[in-house]
Amino acid sequence: MGKTTFTPVLKKKYSTDKTGIINIRITQNRISKYESLGISLKERFWNNNGKDIESKLRVNRDFDENHRMSIISTVNLSIDKLKKTHKISGDINITISNKRNSFLSQLDGFIKFLESRMKIGSSKKYKTTRFHILKYLKSIDKSDLTFTELTSLFIENFETYLLNQKISFNTTKNYINCIKRVYTKCVGNGEYTPHLDPFVNFKNKKVIVKKVFLEKKHVEKILRTRFDKSDSLFNVRNYFLFQVFGQGLRVSDLLTLRFSNVIEGNITFNQYKTKKEHTVFLTPVLMWILKDYINSKEVTKIISVKYKYKFNGIDYSEKFEDILTRYNLIVGRYIETPLNKKDERNRTFTDIENLKKIVEQVLSKVSDSLKIELHKYSKEHRNEFIFPIVNPQIFDNVVFNENTNLDKTQYNHLQSRTTVYNKQLKVLQKKCDIDITLTSHIPRHTYTNLMIQNDGDVYEISKSLGHQGINTTDKYISILKGKIENSNKDLGETFTKFL
Repeated sequence: MGKTTFTPVLKKKYSTDKTGIINIRITQNRISKYESLGISLKERFWNNNGKDIESKLRVNRDFDENHRMSIISTVNLSIDKLKKTHKISGDINITISNKRNSFLSQLDGFIKFLESRMKIGSSKKYKTTRFHILKYLKSIDKSDLTFTELTSLFIENFETYLLNQKISFNTTKNYINCIKRVYTKCVGNGEYTPHLDPFVNFKNKKVIVKKVFLEKKHVEKILRTRFDKSDSLFNVRNYFLFQVFGQGLRVSDLLTLRFSNVIEGNITFNQYKTKKEHTVFLTPVLMWILKDYINSKEVTKIISVKYKYKFNGIDYSEKFEDILTRYNLIVGRYIETPLNKKDERNRTFTDIENLKKIVEQVLSKVSDSLKIELHKYSKEHRNEFIFPIVNPQIFDNVVFNENTNLDKTQYNHLQSRTTVYNKQLKVLQKKCDIDITLTSHIPRHTYTNLMIQNDGDVYEISKSLGHQGINTTDKYISILKGKIENSNKDLGETFTKFL
């Protein structure tokens, strides 16, 4: 086995070119391969007869000395890394036979495989990775990527390129992980036998991204802001609140819930993302939102029922919405009462507390009646989506369960409806005067934050979110279901007064 040499060279695409790309030529047993550094340099600054990088870079008054020293440092560091990671195998012929094997063609094959398995979301992720690889290759005057060129130095340079394109750190890690998965799959299938691991220096640990969530005051703002049913924001507000109080419901599940998922007074379904069964407990707050999507005359009767109650010595008979209006007027009066009028503020605060109990009691009765009607309605409209967001015809034969796979049309439709919903949430944000950008994922973080503030247990939160982690909770699922339901009820009652 001969000595391995690492020599910096300037490679030009055409002999007539006046500019080239600096490469490291790796030679062993008279067989050479090249590692591009992606550094463009004019030919007049290069001395082919030089023995090392310092002598190869001409000293020229038109050649900025700082730039020259930076190139020297980069090349020397790259050679050092190549020497550390280039562990030559005893069977050099294996490399020769695979030298022209294109990694990109294997990546294309893997994308087609994912599409054939109806894994459209995953295939899009790998397509995006391929797109960025091609852009990078073009920047270094290449059109293909062979397995022998897929080295540690290539991965490092590709990562630097992505970051320079203002692609986030975690997204960059995702793209490189896609490359690593395809590479590992090819090695495992015997498509390629490597001499070294190109990912030896790649650390795939992602940075922790700060979770954005709404505070209680923000949720109250949304609850207090009302829209006419003819306004598109009427539904957007309802969808968002249903996500928050629906245990941080994912937008993919919001879009795909059917009335057939209403089981025993709650909503039970297989999560679109994890495929695991999950239950959202229908609290009075959620039932008040759902009433707008039960197309039944009985619902109109239920919310029109007048309830008798006594307040400040006076007998009243009012609908729930009228009781809410009275409550909000008293809250408004309390807010407007000057702080120096302590007696008046104390009396008003007492009124608020007394009326709040009445609001909660009446809402509980209304909710029970609505649940009965929801159960009846669900039997007759099993295949209908609960929320009128997606086109039902596109999913006519789709059952969302643990085996669901969508075709391109169906997947793209869900993506497009999510995009529209996110745009509408920005409008809702402005209307509610909230200084945090609303997205379809914020409800999950918001729900978690509210549960913690409401003394929710970490296991309860994990289960109510439908997370796959904290496996020990599976042993206590029967106990936790009751705890989660009660915690959600407590959380809902905290915001009852703002309905």
